[in-house]
Amino acid sequence: MDAHEDAWARIGLLLGVLQNVEHAVNTALRWVFRNDPFGEEHQDNLLDQLSHLKDFQRKKTLGQLSCALRAQANMHPDFETFFSKFVDDRNRFIHRLFLEDGFNIGRPEDTERIRRFIDDLTDRALTVAAVFHAFLDVWAEKNELVKAEERHPRPQFFEDMVSRFRAEITRET
Repeated sequence: MDAHEDAWARIGLLLGVLQNVEHAVNTALRWVFRNDPFGEEHQDNLLDQLSHLKDFQRKKTLGQLSCALRAQANMHPDFETFFSKFVDDRNRFIHRLFLEDGFNIGRPEDTERIRRFIDDLTDRALTVAAVFHAFLDVWAEKNELVKAEERHPRPQFFEDMVSRFRAEITRET
């Protein structure tokens, strides 16, 4: 596979990962955070809604999400910044990346720059997905929706992450 084909493969992978992240975030907002501070206008896709807000509205909504997360768990203080950067880059990728100078997928000289951006965003998206999947996992367990013996085997790294995350939960979800 040449560099151009590799870039397209990475773009396709990222698109699938982002869809998974969006589903996890939106599911968590509906089920884990029952007192949804974001209202009905964000029920379909919070991340897409954020891309259409003015900067001050976007910061307010991200701040509300951060507060809702902190009300449920001891979140690292840098998570809000991390998540905000993820949202900015997600929106850039979805709405305008390939229209920007230096990100023309048809120009071989732009391929490496595109791959670096895509790989970085993919890494951050996987982290965000893990956080929200952990919220969902802990919520399902607390609400007795899944019994341990009924679960499909999961990789040890995920079990370790959920166990650590479970220990951080401070309030009822």
